[in-house]
Amino acid sequence: MFEGNKTVVGIYLSRKGCLAFTQAVFSQLKDQPLVLIIAEDNAEIFEPEYKTYKIQTAKSKVEHLLKSFTIQKKIDKLLEQLIKTYGAIELYFPAFHPWNQNFIKTARKKNVSTTLTIHDYITHKGEQSKLIENLQKKMIRLSDRVLFLTNFVRQQAIADLGLDGKFKVSPHPILNAHTTHDLNYSTQPSLLFLGRGVAYKGLDLLLAAIENLPIQKLTIAGEQDQSISSKNTKIDIIDSYLDDEEIGELLATHHILVLPYIDASQSGVLTLGISAGIPMVITKIGGLQEQLPANAAVWVEPTEASLKAGLVQLINEPETYDELKSTLKHVLKTSRSQPES
Repeated sequence: MFEGNKTVVGIYLSRKGCLAFTQAVFSQLKDQPLVLIIAEDNAEIFEPEYKTYKIQTAKSKVEHLLKSFTIQKKIDKLLEQLIKTYGAIELYFPAFHPWNQNFIKTARKKNVSTTLTIHDYITHKGEQSKLIENLQKKMIRLSDRVLFLTNFVRQQAIADLGLDGKFKVSPHPILNAHTTHDLNYSTQPSLLFLGRGVAYKGLDLLLAAIENLPIQKLTIAGEQDQSISSKNTKIDIIDSYLDDEEIGELLATHHILVLPYIDASQSGVLTLGISAGIPMVITKIGGLQEQLPANAAVWVEPTEASLKAGLVQLINEPETYDELKSTLKHVLKTSRSQPES
């Protein structure tokens, strides 16, 4: 991914945002000279594996504004130290943070190349932020290389900013589910919704679609940004941050993973489904269809009727359920055999 004669400086200042993605990408760079600049809060996550330099980030908008006046001097000093220590370096930003632009500006002055990963060019429903979008545009213009996880998002940038040779697609890595799905077909399956419960994830759509379906239960697992209102007694809610072991356990004990999104750029949850080999019902939106072959999931429109029909198909067709499990094994095997870019 990067020039072998340079030390890559990975800069991750977010707290939890895109954390699993960031860990997966850094692990792909194991043969590359790599050091990290991380938020102090993430020290325990990264320090055992990597040489790290820590920055104390802000815990509130007011604190962030106050620190923004002094952070540039600290960044200048830190990059000078890194150049003196490692010689030729290049900066890589796997996730958004406002202070990334401070690093990029300093890097340009010192002729240090920069690579930026953009997850969402247009912010999602319920999380819309013109401030974030405009900051990203500034960073995109200043960076030497920009990586998009899907061509869908790359095309959004091209439509807005124009075609640029530095725009590349680097697909979302398949996250390790730490489990293999072994559940056989069931006429009363357990359904799983995994991840943050935010407006664009389509939870309301899913709750409506499961009415009167012969399911054992629907588990909604992950931190919820919205209250869940339903009289359905078959719904279990786990409103908390999930660690790897908890995610693996959920994937292993449910029959079907449902991604009912009404807006999406790409999905880390989808890659967990590939890794586990669990049959999935997924809405055909955004860049999701770039992440998985057409025959490896039940694809539906982001409507209640279509989502219900997709779930009914898996409930009524044991052969489709088994075919999806077999296809997902092939997808995972193929992805592991491909060389890393």
